[in-house]
Amino acid sequence: DTNQVQWSLYSLAAVSLVFAALDRLFKTMKVNVRVAGGPRKLLQANLMRKYMNYEDRVRARIKEADILMCITKYCHDLVADGMVCSLKLVQNASLVVMVLTFQLWSALGGSLFDALVEIAPVLLFPVIMVLFLRLRNKKMLEAHERLDAATKDLSREVEFVIRNVRLILGLQKRPTAAQKIEQRIQEANAALTNKDSVNQTNYAFGPFVIGIIAFGSIIIGGNRCLEGTATAGTILSQLGALKLAGNAWNNVFREMFVLQSATAPLVHLVHYMNLNTDLAMRMKMSRHNRKMSLIRKQSDGPSNHDRLDIKFQGIYYTTKEGDAAGKLGPWSITVKQGSLTALVGHHGSGRTSFLRILGGIIQPDNGGQGFIPSHLRTYYITQYPMFVEGTLYENLVFGADTSNTADVKMSRVLSICKRIGMPDQLLKSIEAGADNPAELSSSEQMQLHLARALIGNPELVVFQKPFA
Repeated sequence: DTNQVQWSLYSLAAVSLVFAALDRLFKTMKVNVRVAGGPRKLLQANLMRKYMNYEDRVRARIKEADILMCITKYCHDLVADGMVCSLKLVQNASLVVMVLTFQLWSALGGSLFDALVEIAPVLLFPVIMVLFLRLRNKKMLEAHERLDAATKDLSREVEFVIRNVRLILGLQKRPTAAQKIEQRIQEANAALTNKDSVNQTNYAFGPFVIGIIAFGSIIIGGNRCLEGTATAGTILSQLGALKLAGNAWNNVFREMFVLQSATAPLVHLVHYMNLNTDLAMRMKMSRHNRKMSLIRKQSDGPSNHDRLDIKFQGIYYTTKEGDAAGKLGPWSITVKQGSLTALVGHHGSGRTSFLRILGGIIQPDNGGQGFIPSHLRTYYITQYPMFVEGTLYENLVFGADTSNTADVKMSRVLSICKRIGMPDQLLKSIEAGADNPAELSSSEQMQLHLARALIGNPELVVFQKPFA
């Protein structure tokens, strides 16, 4: 029937247009995701926020190299091999559906055997590939885990050398350190080679299966032509559809292989995103301080808010979670505003831990029994000098309110530096914009470290061994 044939052609054309539009949509989404980098940025930014809110006990157990790997590699791999790859997967799956639709449509009106002959090869490929995927799953995971572990070990070894280079040089351990680095590099390269070999085998299997199925289809189609049950044109169109479907299925499974490689980054990110934080305790302490400040102001009058004492009563801290032997405290202290207080005690009594609690670096295990007036800004100054990348001046005003130009004015900065006895040569370097804090002497670095706290001008400064 001519009308039926025309209707079938129009329907096939409409289906082709729909799937072409979907293909274009997926390609556009893939490009937008890659260019914008929104998901990657979201993961990286939230991981850094999480890291800064970890409990100090948790942060102490984390290697800096592992966090760097998560930020620079795992976030990228998860988005590229996970999210973007999923769009490619859907794109190729839509092409497979289109080919199957064409095959089913062309089989209408024929015998059941003819329909099976046309559709069976297209459906046989995914069955074989699923079986292959199950057989290769363990080997693929082992290859990815081996590479992940080797890369992490290399990053940790590099971090160790960089952070302890003076110790290594002082104890004449250059050859040992270099040998360990070379060993880690060799292990990482071997793991990478192994992973590439596994991937090449996986990627080569799909085209091999397509060739076998195409060979069988040619034999069956040739016999049907000889028997007169099918025309050469029909057989050629079926082979074309089979080739198109085979390539689409092969791309689907290639993306599945890539998608599986995103498992390791996902596991690492889930791990670091779910470590304990002290955010709830800090919020509890902050609310407690605001509440107590309001009560005291109402009872003593608003003019006396600068006379509110800093009080801590019976607080303690456990250096290792769940370890009763690591419990420090209890501590009790009352400090008047405007006073200078020194904390003394024997070694191991928890002086540093208590100062870190005062400075807000760590939270007491039974938070809520301390009080710092909520209007006081608190700075904690470590025992050892620490610097950020930048000039000496930028380091000095790092803790100050840069929106207040008077606080960060060069004349004010130099005046404070002079008052703590900085040498003239160092003052000239600050004014000239020098950027070499690491090249200064230990005493000059300590002077900069202390001056930064005074330039920031907080209401409460907690010094850890300021004259050590």
